Amino acid sequence: MKQSRTWLDWLYLVVYTLNFVALAGLLYYAYTIFQDAPQRIPIHFSASNQPDGYGSKAMLFSFAALPIIGMLFPPALFGRKKESAKADLFAKIFLLLTIIAIWAAGFFSLRLIANSI
Repeated sequence: MKQSRTWLDWLYLVVYTLNFVALAGLLYYAYTIFQDAPQRIPIHFSASNQPDGYGSKAMLFSFAALPIIGMLFPPALFGRKKESAKADLFAKIFLLLTIIAIWAAGFFSLRLIANSI
């Protein structure tokens, strides 16, 4: 018998789909920064917002690719055996929040680098 999807399942699928949009947007943003970036860019900043680590400008794409992490783990969550409804709800909410945090980390990392170039 097929289970009907809950609102959380639908929300989860929407966020999972938005991962692809976030990936495309961040890759485009990294590409636009890449055009004008010097060969050596700051990739790590101290607490006082001063660059203290440098890398190749190709590193811009590693920050932009962060949403891929959000694409790898969700399928495992749907395919696993459910221990309890509460545990499943907690796991899905935690994963949704993690995916959103990954988007934010990618965007703000690129913004910080773009502002320091």
